[in-house]
Amino acid sequence: MGDADERPTHVRLELVKRGVFVCLRLRWSTAPENCQALVNLLPIRRQVWHAKYANNEIYLLCRAPEPKPAKESLTMYPSRGDLVFLPLPEGIPLPKGLPGIGPGDEALDIAYFYEAGTSLLGGPHGPLPGTIVATVENLDDIERMAEACRDVAFSGAVGEEMALDVI
Repeated sequence: MGDADERPTHVRLELVKRGVFVCLRLRWSTAPENCQALVNLLPIRRQVWHAKYANNEIYLLCRAPEPKPAKESLTMYPSRGDLVFLPLPEGIPLPKGLPGIGPGDEALDIAYFYEAGTSLLGGPHGPLPGTIVATVENLDDIERMAEACRDVAFSGAVGEEMALDVI
C-alpha cells in the first residue's frame, strides 16, 4: 500500500457479543507509520479488557508490530472516539495465555476511548503516551459505543471480544 489512493480510509471496531460497532477514520496525515502498522495487523479479534487507570477505555492486547512504527501524534489525553496505539513498556505485567504473545514479546495495547476526561498520566508504570491512529466521525455512534463500553465496565468483559477490520 504505497500509494495514498490505495490506502484504506476507515476501520470498523466492534464489540462482538454486544453487537455494537463504530467506524473510525484513519489519521494518515498525522500518524502514517502507525496507521500502516494497524492496517497490517487487521483483521484482529481478541478478548476485550476495560482500563483500570485510564478509566474510559476498552482495549485489546496483541503482539507489537515489527518494525515498530515511529512515535507520531502522541497524546496523554485522548478524546472520546479516539483509537490509540499504546506500545507497552517491558516489565508491564500481562495476563497469561494471550494469543500471539509469547515470553519476551513486546505487547501492544490498541485502545478505544469512549468518554472525555481520560488521562494516560496515571498508573503504576507512569505516563504512557499513545499515538492516535483513528477517530470516530459520527457523534451518535460515539454515544452508542460509549453505552456498550460502560456495560463492559459494569457488567463485565467475560466472553466479549473487540474486533477491528478495514472497511
